[in-house]
Amino acid sequence: MNLVLFMTCKGSLKKWISEGIAKREFELYFEYLQRNLIDTLTLFSYCPDDHLSLDQMELPSDIKKKVFFVTPERELLSGMDHIRYSFNIRKIREATGGRRVICKTNQINGSWSALIAIFFGGIFFLRSGYILSRRCFKNGDYFKGALALTLELIATNFASLISVTTPNGKKSLARLKIMNSAKIFIAPTYVNTERFRPDPNINRKEAIVFVGRLETGKNIIALIEAVMNTGKKLLIIGRGSLEQKVTDLVAQSKGTIEHRQFMTNEEIAEVFKTHRYFALPSFHEGLPKVLIEAMSAGMVCMGTPTSGIADLISHNETGYLMQGYTVDDIQRCIEYTYSQPESDQVAQKGRAFIKKKHSIDSYIDSEFSQLKEMS
Repeated sequence: MNLVLFMTCKGSLKKWISEGIAKREFELYFEYLQRNLIDTLTLFSYCPDDHLSLDQMELPSDIKKKVFFVTPERELLSGMDHIRYSFNIRKIREATGGRRVICKTNQINGSWSALIAIFFGGIFFLRSGYILSRRCFKNGDYFKGALALTLELIATNFASLISVTTPNGKKSLARLKIMNSAKIFIAPTYVNTERFRPDPNINRKEAIVFVGRLETGKNIIALIEAVMNTGKKLLIIGRGSLEQKVTDLVAQSKGTIEHRQFMTNEEIAEVFKTHRYFALPSFHEGLPKVLIEAMSAGMVCMGTPTSGIADLISHNETGYLMQGYTVDDIQRCIEYTYSQPESDQVAQKGRAFIKKKHSIDSYIDSEFSQLKEMS
């Protein structure tokens, strides 16, 4: 079996490396190759020298020999350059080699390239980690939301197989199916439960950790204000358009709030081992991998009652849910969580839940069984 991964529009292995998530994102495909479940992996990338990025990955030489790249011939400077490349018929045909291959999308964004590959022998496998149109609409970007919804409608009706991460996502795409009998299956987001695991020999800090983009949708400003009201400590890891505002609030916190712009996934795993609490106050999420990682690491996790987060956190069972999204809601949840004597037991239940539902082995079992039926 040969697999072509169509990266998200503008995406590349080089970009994954720069964001510190390459090992995490490539892990599934490494396992496929190492277990000989697929013969080759081809990445349809938006970076002209992306093949050089593979040398930065700590992969065995026999695995590297099975990884191929289809890339643009020059650097793509503008958004329109990326769009034009994503419709490049010659490159899409090169990715399939004119063979019957599985053409998997990384997300909805950029999935049209895999759809076009149908005409060159490709079997269109649509993966949707989150519903793009819903995210756009919730962010108030109605034009992009309409475009995303149109793309989801087309892709859903031409795909041979569709993967989502949550039951809610399955319902959303199932409503768009008009002429397609393609199976929609749920493959919950996976994490490396060995990398993200608690260390009983470490005395954890009582500070709260937040990891994510510093954007409005993550509700980071409300979290900072809530933590400042409680007098607790907060470590923020991430970059984004709200960075200056975050920096200003950090300066006002008199040392109780720390901000780090960037850490690799491996470094974040070490932070999770040394801190007790994690908070994700987002307005909306898909199935947030960072929360799954925090739960796998045995952290006491808090989150808002939005879908995705609520799919993972059962209040007082695997974590603690906020009643809403305001500063007061977040503050009350923090104070309640810190007051719970059984919070460590709740964290242990959270890790047990992740090991059962979100390990990489369970993900492979779910996805590869579907791929075998297609090939």
